[in-house]
Amino acid sequence: MKALLPVRYIASFALGLGLAGHVAAAELELRAATIGSQQGIQMAGLNALAEHVAEATNNNVDIKRFHSGSLGDQVSNIEAIDTRLLDIATIETPITTIDEDMGILSLPYLFRDREHVSNTLNGEIGKELKDKLQQQGYRVIGFYEGGFRHITNNRHAIEKPEDLDGLRIRTPGSRQRVEMFNAYGANASPLPYPELYSALQTGVFDGQENPLVEVEASRFYEVQD
Repeated sequence: MKALLPVRYIASFALGLGLAGHVAAAELELRAATIGSQQGIQMAGLNALAEHVAEATNNNVDIKRFHSGSLGDQVSNIEAIDTRLLDIATIETPITTIDEDMGILSLPYLFRDREHVSNTLNGEIGKELKDKLQQQGYRVIGFYEGGFRHITNNRHAIEKPEDLDGLRIRTPGSRQRVEMFNAYGANASPLPYPELYSALQTGVFDGQENPLVEVEASRFYEVQD
């Protein structure tokens, strides 16, 4: 697995729509989905949320968690929230399908370090982003760290933007992300995350970009040498 050029940090959203839930036997059951693996940071966040909610409600609210894209990709999860088939989802880059202004968090080299991230998202800018989504009917439960992203590929080490020239790079479904990598000289195109392992294995893409914790959790190192 050849790497590494830290590209950017992405703040991810734990998103809900009204959080109406499904009532059964005087208890409230909510459904939460993530495309992340069972061992990934998104699932860890949902597990922590479920534990906190259960404790705060004396176990009267149960959050059922679904990982690894078992309920579809992030765009599908947003649509499921819209139709009340899903209550909570972790949404990253596809948040721009709701409001393109959210794409600001995908810009490369935007943050200096994690403290800068925390101060930004817990300050006025974070509040403005939450308010914009709430105006469209979505409630942001919170931001969680998606990690500083790194590029892996099967061709050569990436040490400067020019090294991306000609590489077929998978990106999430984001116009900004595709344009960013193409500006570096890569041949970028989107693909749903659950299909990424197979696409790397069969050589559809030379590489991809994700936080290292997701590279490990999804075992991309098995198909990137």
